[in-house]
Amino acid sequence: MRILGLINARGGSKGVPRKNIKLLCGKPLIEWTINEALESKFIDKLIVSTEDQEIANISKGLGAEIPFLRPKILATDNSLQIEAIKHAVNFVEAKGEFYDIIVILQPTTPLRKTEDIDGSLELLLNSGADSVISVCDVGGKHPSTLYLEESSKKISPYIYSNKQGVIRQQFKEVLWRNGAVYAMKRDVLIKMNSLYGENIVGYKMSEKNSFNIDTLFDWDLTEAYLKYIQSEIT
Repeated sequence: MRILGLINARGGSKGVPRKNIKLLCGKPLIEWTINEALESKFIDKLIVSTEDQEIANISKGLGAEIPFLRPKILATDNSLQIEAIKHAVNFVEAKGEFYDIIVILQPTTPLRKTEDIDGSLELLLNSGADSVISVCDVGGKHPSTLYLEESSKKISPYIYSNKQGVIRQQFKEVLWRNGAVYAMKRDVLIKMNSLYGENIVGYKMSEKNSFNIDTLFDWDLTEAYLKYIQSEIT
């Protein structure tokens, strides 16, 4: 089984401007993902797909391959990630390179480890599933505690909730798609036009490896945790 690793990193991020190359504890955000991916025992080729020349230059210097600059039409706020992924796969196949499995590693989940990448891929290889998605427990933000705002004042439970209260210990486990690893069979992506297929398996990650950066608050929280971990080591 040949496996293609793909990191999608566009330059026009809004929540945290230029976040893919913004320094997180001294390293560009994308470096955290590239370093772990290059250590994978399963990934045969690691590509960064970007429309941004600066991101491309930094990624290449870190050891990832940049066989193309992504068309800008596939790097807008409204672009679907699947189209950028298919573009990358179609590009390498046009060059005569074929892969059985595609693994997507988002740079916005910088604390995922090589063991999480390889664990997800091993699960896909051994399970016969169409895809494997990394997940972790939702923790305190369980659906039983969520509400919808119906008007400026009125809210209602997102799901049915006993109005006498709920017991946390009785919550069913609910898993959050943390964005760290998406591994799928090539034919699921290209022939079925899907990132998941019908048979999806979850790879459970720890909460401490599941930080996902979408906002400046996420950034500050992740950086504070990293600094704490580094201070504990030293």
